[in-house]
Amino acid sequence: MSGEPVPLGLPGMPATPIAERRRSRQIQVGTVAVGGDAPVSVQSMT
Repeated sequence: MSGEPVPLGLPGMPATPIAERRRSRQIQVGTVAVGGDAPVSVQSMT
């Protein structure tokens, strides 16, 4: 192995610009804050 990085992207494809996120208002779902500056909450059913 040469130790050099291997490019994984498609050649000639420009990077997709990241869209600016829009502000959202925060609401309560039970005791969990959702939206606004609240952290992302995930609940799994498994």
